[in-house]
Amino acid sequence: MRAWIAGGFATLMMGAWIGSVRADDRNTVLAEALFREGRAAIDAGDLATACSKFDHSYRLDPAPGTLLNLADCEERRGRLATAWERFNRMYDTLAPNDDRRALARSRADAVASRLAKVKLVLATDVPAEARVLRDGAPVDPAAIGTLVPTDPGAHVLVVHLDGHRDEKLELKVAEGEKREVTLHAGPLLPPPPPIVPPPPEHHGLGGRRVVGLIVASAGVLALGGGGVVGGIALGTQSQSDKTCSGGVCTDQHGIDLHEQAKTQALVADILFIAGAAFVATGAVLWLTGKPSKTSVGFAPNGVLLRGTF
Repeated sequence: MRAWIAGGFATLMMGAWIGSVRADDRNTVLAEALFREGRAAIDAGDLATACSKFDHSYRLDPAPGTLLNLADCEERRGRLATAWERFNRMYDTLAPNDDRRALARSRADAVASRLAKVKLVLATDVPAEARVLRDGAPVDPAAIGTLVPTDPGAHVLVVHLDGHRDEKLELKVAEGEKREVTLHAGPLLPPPPPIVPPPPEHHGLGGRRVVGLIVASAGVLALGGGGVVGGIALGTQSQSDKTCSGGVCTDQHGIDLHEQAKTQALVADILFIAGAAFVATGAVLWLTGKPSKTSVGFAPNGVLLRGTF
């Protein structure tokens, strides 16, 4: 049983080793292809493409020859600080008895004499938590106050500080130049506008319900008027009954009172019918209407009501 487990473990380890070797072989093949494309780009004068190819090739297979070509490419396109770092890295990684170390040292020293060096200093009004960007990349806080080798040419420095506008500075340095640059914070940002809560909503009656309420109110008034006129008609008829005996009127005054009472009763009936109709119509309008939502806003000249009515 133990022999079987040991044999299985050995098989797994062998498979993992073979997979690793195959992956390394693929990286080496791709690195070689990228290196050759970089050499072709050098011959064509396309330094940007050549440096990119050499850089990717070196990441896959860190061969000293690739690093030498990368450093030489960076020097040709004017990125002296980058080339200087690459030559020094090549010197540090080679064995002490490697003849190429002397070449790497001489090339690094030759580039060093041409390097531009810039010291970034924060002004007294800039706190330590401010972030500095150079050409879009963050500057290590340890680099502040240190004379750092810099590629000659144009650079953009940005000071970012919370609560302030970004302060932008364009810097241009020549080969061999030494500069000290003081960085200031940008102006204060204006305070943010106060947060105003949304205006409260008010529920109104709605247009249909308002009309219904008016119609129903008119109906109530008509019913009340009908009651009043009806009462007057009863009083007039009572006077007529006193003048006429047995329901027969022989006196003209009694006849006139009787006719007047009939007219008043008719008016009362009309008011009762109209009032009932108005109340019924108003009730229908009220029940079928919907309340409206209104909100109160503030206009420069006072209060402004807005919403659906």
